[in-house]
Amino acid sequence: MTKKYFKFYLILIIYSLNINLILSQGSAGSNYLYESRRIVDFPNAGMLPLKNLGLDLGYYKYGAISLKGEYSPYYFINIGLSYSGNNIIGLGTIEFQKYPGISVKFRVTGESKILPAIAIGFSNQGASNYINDINRFEVLSPGVFMVLSKSFNWNLGYIGLHTGLNYSFENNSDERSLNLILGLEQSIAKFASLNMEYNFQFDEPDNSIYQARGMLNLSSRISVTNGVTFEIQLRDLLNNSKIDETIERQLLFEVIKQINL
Repeated sequence: MTKKYFKFYLILIIYSLNINLILSQGSAGSNYLYESRRIVDFPNAGMLPLKNLGLDLGYYKYGAISLKGEYSPYYFINIGLSYSGNNIIGLGTIEFQKYPGISVKFRVTGESKILPAIAIGFSNQGASNYINDINRFEVLSPGVFMVLSKSFNWNLGYIGLHTGLNYSFENNSDERSLNLILGLEQSIAKFASLNMEYNFQFDEPDNSIYQARGMLNLSSRISVTNGVTFEIQLRDLLNNSKIDETIERQLLFEVIKQINL
């Protein structure tokens, strides 16, 4: 009798988890409630709904943690603040980035059946660790950017295609250059998405911490419950970094809630 009840409750738990995942509505999967706002690192043309607050918590190498808050005061604009530090978890001296990151994104035009959504903006928050010795992030911040996003439905579900141009201000003025980003987002069932991003890194100087192969990132996102999305990233799949020469792993959590400010 005990085994029968155990099997019954086990089946009930698994069934409940499956139902929860199917009904979950975060920013991942074909059943998404919120638009994704990043490819992996780079912004896409997705926006928060009006009067919604998005909080992103990231955990990555060297015990580093990042926190970003973004708010949508109007339909066509998102504004945000972000901050990060190394060695917050684990050992070593805690080192914070020099200045908080700020971001603003404007939706120029929405997506139509033929034309992509277009957004422009600015962000001085780079990706991965902040290196205090040279006053920059390992992955340069987008700076001024423009991005185009177009979504389609096909036999494998929902797919989003993204491309963007950016100009970062972190380098010295004589080393700055226009850069190109390509990306895609493919839904996996109703509650998960697979994202891929290629950063050409045209804006990296000759003596940079990266080689000349560009940076390929992959991430998987899962809508855990309404407004909550979990993400795991596999970064630098081409081993482009001169620092680590290995694939970097990051964990991120996204929470979106309506707040009338």
